[in-house]
Amino acid sequence: MEENQLKKGLRNIRYSAVAQMIVLVIGIVKTLIIPNILTVPDYAYWQLYLFYISYVNLFFLGYSDGFLLKYGKLDYPSLPFEKIRSSVRFYFLMIFFFACVVFGISFTFEDTNKTFVMMMFSLSIITYALNNLCIFIFLSTNQIKRHSAFLAIDSVSNLAGALLLLILHKDTFPLLILFVFITKLIAVVVMMFLCKEAIFGKAAPIGIGFREYTDNIKIGIFIMLSNIMSMLVTGLGRIFIEYTGSIDEYAYYSFCMTILNVIMVAITAIATVMYPTLSRVSHESLSQFFSKSYNLLTYFTLMVLLLYFPANLFVQLFFQKYICMLNYLPFLFAMITWQAKVYITTNSYFRVLRKERTLFKLNIYALLFFCAVCGTLLLTLNKVVGNPSLIVAVSTLLSMIFLELLSELTIRKVFSLKLGKRFYVDMGINIVFLFCAAIGNLCIGCAAYVTFMVLYAFVQKRDIKSDILFIKDNFKKA
Repeated sequence: MEENQLKKGLRNIRYSAVAQMIVLVIGIVKTLIIPNILTVPDYAYWQLYLFYISYVNLFFLGYSDGFLLKYGKLDYPSLPFEKIRSSVRFYFLMIFFFACVVFGISFTFEDTNKTFVMMMFSLSIITYALNNLCIFIFLSTNQIKRHSAFLAIDSVSNLAGALLLLILHKDTFPLLILFVFITKLIAVVVMMFLCKEAIFGKAAPIGIGFREYTDNIKIGIFIMLSNIMSMLVTGLGRIFIEYTGSIDEYAYYSFCMTILNVIMVAITAIATVMYPTLSRVSHESLSQFFSKSYNLLTYFTLMVLLLYFPANLFVQLFFQKYICMLNYLPFLFAMITWQAKVYITTNSYFRVLRKERTLFKLNIYALLFFCAVCGTLLLTLNKVVGNPSLIVAVSTLLSMIFLELLSELTIRKVFSLKLGKRFYVDMGINIVFLFCAAIGNLCIGCAAYVTFMVLYAFVQKRDIKSDILFIKDNFKKA
């Protein structure tokens, strides 16, 4: 039984990987098109909208996360539909209330562009809430095909909006936001139809629905807050820059983060299906899967860091008005390697082990660590360095390393595993990469890093072969 679940998990990873490859390609195209269509200030407002959207889960209070944790082992026909329908109505009322509050706040800004951004964000709270509910129903019941399909559709619609602006020769961000909002709304309507048994129809009594609603929040709120805290570790720097720097500086840093987010889609593809898969694995097997998945991620991060060199070249060739971001791009690339381990391994295992409160605490510690490090460096070195974005990037890297270390130590303690050498190996890989990135000549730096990759693969070939054999033995094609 467990073997069949693992085989299904591999198939789900393949479905998700295909969708994320589509997202990756489209993300690259959007990264090439949108900054060249919009002016720097308009691009900043577009990024501001996307930044607000990235934290929209805060308004859901963990309801969907609780749904996933509660029903993550059930198939769709086995769900208690009447109870879910009743709780969903409380969920809708809560979302509508928050959307109205944000809509009212939007009129307090003197900047009319920010007012528009906030108004569209308030409307997007509703569409993203419905989208989030349907997505988590798909994930909870292991319907990864549907989840992957709508992920790809969402990305295609965003690209269509950018291409429409290009064709119409329009360079204003409001049109792009409106197009993205409308296409998201259409996709949500289709998703609600596919999940209609959980949304429409006879509902359980109000009392039962309210208890189900509050129970989901109690279960999922710490997961939601942990995700928000984790995002703030990488996103708080943008908030600092938004309120202390110019709109152009915000655009430069946001464009840098956009490049990284394109790469993060591959990480998201794996992380998305980890919980539904691991929740169906026996507790005795989790320890071995944790060690193997962590080891394999070390090889994966080698490839991720290699992408820095073509990304650097793309910026120099096509986005010269954003070229100042290259000063801190290497540090944010290095940050991805640690973020990958947090997203794919530790966070997934915290959910399976039902240690949501522990996960929340660790993310709080990491956020406080970022504030302390970044604040100290800005106060002491800002005048010397003369580049606050560089300080923010370095602080983000250190904070993500700190979070990954805390998370890994906690998980290993549960499984009675030692830290081992992998953590120090990953640190060494980061140091070698930063050294290669610091070489003035991009070709020489790339050649040096490729040489290091080949040597590392040669030295570790026995371990790599062992890990690959483990995957083949446990995840054969169904």
